[in-house]
Amino acid sequence: MGIGEVGLAIFGFKSGSGKKAVRRRSERRRGEGAKDAASAIREYAGVAREGKATQAKGEYTVEPAPDVEASVNEIVDVLSYGHINEFRIICMRSTGATARAYARIWNLPHIWQKALNVGTFYIIEVLSQHYDKLSPEEKERVLIHELLHIPKTFSGALRPHGGKVRINERTVGQLYKIYVERKERENRAGALEGAEERF
Repeated sequence: MGIGEVGLAIFGFKSGSGKKAVRRRSERRRGEGAKDAASAIREYAGVAREGKATQAKGEYTVEPAPDVEASVNEIVDVLSYGHINEFRIICMRSTGATARAYARIWNLPHIWQKALNVGTFYIIEVLSQHYDKLSPEEKERVLIHELLHIPKTFSGALRPHGGKVRINERTVGQLYKIYVERKERENRAGALEGAEERF
């Protein structure tokens, strides 16, 4: 039995498309500092990358991942994941990591938020040597998995795999099915609007 539209609420998703509502809520919640802080982090990562012409074999490095960020934003919009502020999610691509995971999510603990006088931030890190080889569908499934670790409170904490919300292949598969169905509906609606404009 699938999750269904009603069961999505357990995971923080909303019924229907809700793209504009999500965007409005995100813009209200982001605060002036969120975009600036995220930009500063990305800029620092970019400077660090440019300043190092060569990478030693096996050395762990990270750089901004705008392609991953675009995918995350689309998933958040399509699934109406209303409690997530996409302006406070930074996506990075690493090379040289020894972990066997495709991706992992990092939180900014509350004490760091207080010390740095910033709000909640999450970083989704994709491990280039594993993630980049995946098909587009598999990449989307991996990102849905990582987003499920963000609790409804968007507090900076992380949901465990075996908590109230089960983060596993079955859950991800059910949400991915809904994601694909909603994308197809949006594409059909967009095509219809385009056809109407021609006549």
